[in-house]
Amino acid sequence: MSAKVPDRPLATQVRCSADELIVLLVDGRELHVPLEWFATLREARPEQLANHRLIGGGVGIHWPDLDEDLSVQGLLAAPSPRLAGRGAKSRPGRDAGAPRTSPRGPRARHGRASK
Repeated sequence: MSAKVPDRPLATQVRCSADELIVLLVDGRELHVPLEWFATLREARPEQLANHRLIGGGVGIHWPDLDEDLSVQGLLAAPSPRLAGRGAKSRPGRDAGAPRTSPRGPRARHGRASK
């Protein structure tokens, strides 16, 4: 039996690795989005990336030190560069992004994020 995907995707946790924004959704999916796609995040120091908060009950993510906001819907809706035929260095505009892709399409993993 598959889990019901909510009409409005909501984030429950956010973290950044050295090169990815990682967002855990309320339905258990985990999105991995390259920081390379967002100049502000790519240029930020680790402590600036760590200072974030969920906004709108998980509808988006806000980085107060960077004055940057991204929506979860935008992260899910933007086309993947690989699927859209763009180069690996290209990125969508502000408030957009896409999960990292595999040969089967966008990468969204089920399960809990490890701490």
